[in-house]
Amino acid sequence: MPRPNHADQQRVKFLTTVCQLFSELGYRRTTTAELAKRCGVRENILYRLWPDKKAMFLAAIDAIFQKKSEKRDAILAGQTDSSHAISVLIDHESRHQGEFGFYRLVFTGLTETDDPDIRTALVVM
Repeated sequence: MPRPNHADQQRVKFLTTVCQLFSELGYRRTTTAELAKRCGVRENILYRLWPDKKAMFLAAIDAIFQKKSEKRDAILAGQTDSSHAISVLIDHESRHQGEFGFYRLVFTGLTETDDPDIRTALVVM
């Protein structure tokens, strides 16, 4: 009987750290060695989960956007008045600016828009 594949669970487990490091150091200064060190694994473990550093970065963009979207949806849940909903959202953003490293990761991605995959990920986001 084959062993169960836990790759998806491991990706989810490491994505917070991957997002934080790319937000902190940017795309070019982040190395897979540092990613592995911060995740507490060897580099080959990361390469079993993602084919390369760019795939890790693209996963980080997607993950951080999903987290931000879920938070926004939770904040807006139950809001019926659109003008009040906008005020609530702006108030939250003003108090929690940079909480997930979202903007830093987006700006990091914007410096890499010569890469068509990164540019597409930002457009989709």
